[in-house]
Amino acid sequence: MKIVVFLLLLITFSAKVSAESQVSYVLGGMSMEVPTKELADVSPWIWLKSFAGLDVNVDGFIFELDPKNVEGYEFKHSQSKIVGSVSDFSNENLTKFSDGYAYESLWYAQLDFKDREIIKHEESGLYLVYASKGYRGMFYVFSIFPDKDKKMPNNKWDFLVAICSGSSVSKHKNVSCSRQFLVQDKLLVSYSFSLGNLPLQEKLDSYVRHKVISWIVK
Repeated sequence: MKIVVFLLLLITFSAKVSAESQVSYVLGGMSMEVPTKELADVSPWIWLKSFAGLDVNVDGFIFELDPKNVEGYEFKHSQSKIVGSVSDFSNENLTKFSDGYAYESLWYAQLDFKDREIIKHEESGLYLVYASKGYRGMFYVFSIFPDKDKKMPNNKWDFLVAICSGSSVSKHKNVSCSRQFLVQDKLLVSYSFSLGNLPLQEKLDSYVRHKVISWIVK
């Protein structure tokens, strides 16, 4: 009997989720309602987590967004979605998060980065900074030229745009770039895009940011 009742409740709730097409979360002390079509995986455990007012507090979730509204977006390697995550940043140190200390060696061409290579990405006007000449496995995207004779900005977000990696160490192949930003200093948003879409980084930022803000319950 208990099993039958549980199944009836689950069916009822499943219908509710299907009708409303959204899942409720509490993240960083903020209530959010995310459309199921924009979640990477809406599995039964997510349904149960939101069922009948049960605990909906989460550390984060993964989203998938349709980039068709981003003019000029290039689809690479069957990637038809912008994939990213939203995580709780409310208990983190904002100053520490923004500290550029970890990039000093790269900026000043010291230690492991003495042989760094910098190439201007003509389409975007940004700078691709490699750990060594000819190495293409992983690199950084800066908004300003990292002149080792000039002081590096203290805030890494004044120069760091993205961190990229690919499947080849000798050339750009299957390169995916990861980007982060904060929403209301409480939510850390991360998402990835192909190197070919680097010129659209500002448009992508705006698109993803507006999506995340739209999920916050006013």
